[in-house]
Amino acid sequence: MKKIDEFTPYELATLANTVAVIISKNLDINQQNVIGNFILSMGVNLSTIASQSEYLFKQEKNKKSDNGD
Repeated sequence: MKKIDEFTPYELATLANTVAVIISKNLDINQQNVIGNFILSMGVNLSTIASQSEYLFKQEKNKKSDNGD
């Protein structure tokens, strides 16, 4: 089985769509909203963590290059 970072963008979109349909089949509208918002919140938090990590990494890299390291 492929690792998540080996999927093409189209495969990831298809996978996300398939999982959403499978999950939503057995849930009522309110449950779909709760699960959807929860997953959306996780995505936003993952993006925030990734962007801050990248920012701090670049800051550290710039600091080292400014010091001649």
